[in-house]
Amino acid sequence: MPGRIISCWGKQKTGKSYLGLSAIETLPAETPAMVVFNLDKGITEDQLQHFEKHIKKIKLYDYDLPGTDALGTFANEKGDAGAVFDQICRDFKKACDNPKVGQIQLDTSSVFYQLACLKQLEIVRQARGGETQLHPTEYRQINMWIRGAYNYARDKGKTLYLTSHAREIYAAGDKGMDIATGEFERDSWSHTGAECNLEFKLLRTAAGIKMYVEASRYVLMPTTNGLASTWDTVEELCRGLHKAKQS
Repeated sequence: MPGRIISCWGKQKTGKSYLGLSAIETLPAETPAMVVFNLDKGITEDQLQHFEKHIKKIKLYDYDLPGTDALGTFANEKGDAGAVFDQICRDFKKACDNPKVGQIQLDTSSVFYQLACLKQLEIVRQARGGETQLHPTEYRQINMWIRGAYNYARDKGKTLYLTSHAREIYAAGDKGMDIATGEFERDSWSHTGAECNLEFKLLRTAAGIKMYVEASRYVLMPTTNGLASTWDTVEELCRGLHKAKQS
């Protein structure tokens, strides 16, 4: 099913990257290739070895990026986060325009969004000088960049698979101190859910890694029961065929 956007989020070591890579075994003959943007360096040689039979069909883009916690420092010191974001966008467009590419994986979309924000901050600093944060209206341009990229992939008939970090939710505590609630949410572009055909989280349980649907444009509604974390499950969900109980 080409021309769809799938969003997956979860904590580290829940198999987000691996799940997307496993789609290489199901891509149709007319679009056999997969392009992966390894923005977090989370995809390792060990993971790729699991798909050794298909390794020539996977194009991996790596960029000279630090860890996500250091992205702000990277932008402040080098001042070229915008240039990196622009290069990623050029490579992304190239992948979308390639008729042999069936799936594009942004790993992670959290970093993609952070770089877009840093690019906009660079633009604002050049215009006003000394700014350390964006005003709410200045996020509109970021929204246009991200939405434009995602919809371009959809319009070109690609399956766009987005992975996102999990961000801990904090609540106001005594003496103005925020406290961790123990709950988590998707940490990426806030409009992702509105653009996606399917959105789910991966959670490591006693029974293994399970998939929990949060939003779908198809038949299945969000569920409280975990589904098998396989690409076959994703395909079934995208066709509205899965028989999981509704919440």
